[in-house]
Amino acid sequence: MPAVDRLSKLPDVPLLHIMSFLTTKDVVTNTCILSKRWENFWTGATSLIFDSHEFNDDLKFMKFVDNVLAKRQNLNLDTFKLVWDNNTSTFEAAERWLAHAVKAKPRVLILITSGDDVYLEFSDDVFMCESLEELKLSTTFSGGFYTLKPKSVKLNGLKKLEISSDINLDDDFMKKLMRGSPILEELILECKFEGLSIISSQSIKNLIVYCSANDKFEISIRSLLSLYIENAVPGRISCKNLVSLVEACISVDHCLYDGSGTLLNGLSNAEELHFDHIETVDMFEKELPNCPTFYNLKEMNCHVASFYPVARFLQHAPNLEKLTLRYYFGCDYSYRHEREVYFSCEKLKMVEICYASLEEARDGMKLLSYNKDMPNDVELKLTRL
Repeated sequence: MPAVDRLSKLPDVPLLHIMSFLTTKDVVTNTCILSKRWENFWTGATSLIFDSHEFNDDLKFMKFVDNVLAKRQNLNLDTFKLVWDNNTSTFEAAERWLAHAVKAKPRVLILITSGDDVYLEFSDDVFMCESLEELKLSTTFSGGFYTLKPKSVKLNGLKKLEISSDINLDDDFMKKLMRGSPILEELILECKFEGLSIISSQSIKNLIVYCSANDKFEISIRSLLSLYIENAVPGRISCKNLVSLVEACISVDHCLYDGSGTLLNGLSNAEELHFDHIETVDMFEKELPNCPTFYNLKEMNCHVASFYPVARFLQHAPNLEKLTLRYYFGCDYSYRHEREVYFSCEKLKMVEICYASLEEARDGMKLLSYNKDMPNDVELKLTRL
């Protein structure tokens, strides 16, 4: 039976949707050989994905992108993505491509660039593109950090923003961003925060922040549902007004502590908490006495080096239903056999202890013995790592 080309018989809309999952190089160089219909079909593509890793050198890459942009139909874009490890001395071509993309009113704009001693400077037009729903900016270069300083921000349709690599965010940018992005729901930040004192919003629901030891700022977002903080230094990162918080995952920067902030206080409305490196005992000793009770907390999952800081926290979580302990030997050896710390969790339904040695398992069991109101029907699960 002869082969039947069913793909080419599909209507334009599903074909263009299929093409959106391919890089533009694949679309241009491979589909045009399929049949007469495909020869220039790519010019109607509404998703453009340019990746310099598919080319042997920058000159070939730049020539290809210029050629595609010159020949494509004058249509609005759904997605424009540029990934360029630049070996030239300028991003002038990228600035030109970016201007072309912004004029085409994209829904998604992703810019990931790197250079030895140059960086892509994001134009003001990017921050005035009201068609955008999703924006990702990442630029890496050897000269340090590039501070975003748009004259104004008007991203009325933006729902998701991700900023990473060698980019610095300060209060000036953050204020403009929040004023100009009224429906922003998801914010992911893995960058520099020099000059930033607060992240505040009326719309953000999901916040992911990757910190460093020197970062010190406040998070105050009444609409926030989910919070993830990586490498937070307790005492330097403060959380306030998180009245809608449902879930938080906090990775603490090992044994560091700077006692001027209030990280725990703002988490008191959460229903689910995940802690990493919970052996930072000073945080619990100094912050918990001033914290409200965690009445909403139903589930807690934490990596621990000893039971003591967990017991201190559980004194403030009377309605906990599920507790998961994942043991590892961290820096808090002095608390492995600490004084008795009693708590009351009478609604506890399940406890899982993940351990690598019998000593760790016994440590977890010892923690449970300090629950003054341990239910008789609590489910205990021991999982060896």
